[in-house]
Amino acid sequence: FHKNPIAYHQSYSNQLFKLVRSEAIKLRLVKLGCGGETTRSFIKGVRHCPFPEGSQLAQAVKFLESNPGQVEFITIDLGGNDIIGACLNFRTAALKLNCVKAVMPTIQANLTTILQTLETAAPGVPIYGMTFYNPLLGLWVLGWGGGPGDPSLAQANAKSWAVFNAGLVAAYEANGVTVADVAGAFAISDFSDLVPLKGAGMVPLNVANDCNWTWNCTTPPLGWDIHPNNKGYGVIAQAFADVVTL
Repeated sequence: FHKNPIAYHQSYSNQLFKLVRSEAIKLRLVKLGCGGETTRSFIKGVRHCPFPEGSQLAQAVKFLESNPGQVEFITIDLGGNDIIGACLNFRTAALKLNCVKAVMPTIQANLTTILQTLETAAPGVPIYGMTFYNPLLGLWVLGWGGGPGDPSLAQANAKSWAVFNAGLVAAYEANGVTVADVAGAFAISDFSDLVPLKGAGMVPLNVANDCNWTWNCTTPPLGWDIHPNNKGYGVIAQAFADVVTL
């Protein structure tokens, strides 16, 4: 899933910083992200991201408590790795719906712990979460392992991904957190509108967006990779900018 090293040098947070800085010229960006983070590892810590405080959550709390009144807002994007790791069949590329439904309560509980901990560390500081683009729509064009595309698989996986996003929204809203509609910005549910995609003919809008804004439809050496490209990170950044208030 991480074949493209370029993906790690791009970020929605960098682009979001540029979008909102004109409204707060003294704003600076503090990034505490960790590639491959899950809601559990965010709380417990993970070896490949050795935060001095032991976990990303503990590190964030340390920063927030050390800078009272200095933080304008917090963005958070979690849950995608939970679902991919637990529910994606890496042999068939099928995202198991029953698994998504079974895993969501744990993701929601972890998110609640994270959000409440951050709120306690920085009372009144706005927190913004996000829904996710569907990284499996590219299977419509480029199949698992670089084989032929499988539209029926892409459509089936979309149902599972919709349940995942709905669960995220429910958890964020239950904790008073505003949600950036990244899923809507990528139009992940729009199978009806057909648009041209280079090398693939006419495809659904959501598939075209996934192919144009991520590395999902790119062959080696740059692909196959579920991360957004620079344009995709820009779309995510704008989704956040649309809801962030300073």
